[in-house]
Amino acid sequence: MSLERKDVRLKISAEAHRQLTAIADLHEKDMCEFASLLLERALLGEAHVAKVYAERAARWGRSGTGGEFEGLAGKQSATLKRTR
Repeated sequence: MSLERKDVRLKISAEAHRQLTAIADLHEKDMCEFASLLLERALLGEAHVAKVYAERAARWGRSGTGGEFEGLAGKQSATLKRTR
């Protein structure tokens, strides 16, 4: 049983199209099928990165999207300074 797939249309540069065609041929895949695989990998990777950042921000005590630190009275700890 395959997963439901949604149709997406997009435009890419001529150079990206040439590269996509060449790499899809190398992998013996249809260009659209290969483009779908690449896009899905990239999107799932970006979603993972966002999830990791959100988890780290929660552990560090950041609130909101402004990156404020709770309970530090305007000071950053040494750990927070190193990771920025």
